[in-house]
Amino acid sequence: MAETDDILFQELLKCVKILKSRSIAFPEPGSQNKYQLMRKGDESVQFSMIINRKGHLNKNNLTFQMISHILKNALVRLDCSGAPHNDVPTPHIHIFDREHDFGRKAIGLQDVEADLANELLESLYYFLDYNNVDYSGVSLPLI
Repeated sequence: MAETDDILFQELLKCVKILKSRSIAFPEPGSQNKYQLMRKGDESVQFSMIINRKGHLNKNNLTFQMISHILKNALVRLDCSGAPHNDVPTPHIHIFDREHDFGRKAIGLQDVEADLANELLESLYYFLDYNNVDYSGVSLPLI
């Protein structure tokens, strides 16, 4: 990834994103839901958000992923439950830039106040906020 790609990555991560859908729902265990987003004020910059509960061993595993259509790659993945990566327990986050070895380095979230492993709604809010998603006017699931 060239330096210009690093700049683009940061720009895409930090930009305000708008959901095209007016509601978000959690998938049933063993499935996933996909949502389309765009940069606020620029519909040509597209993203996909995946809420995944398709763990191979544990169907209640929960992962959120933000994907950039421009980069054709993930920006961020939040693993709320599941196996640790290199002794980094869940919840942890993967950032797909050069600094974080393109997602290979997991960053622990032990200092986060919310229990992201057990609180679906708290983990969704955390992920939306981290990715600068404007969810005002969006119907969020009631747990």
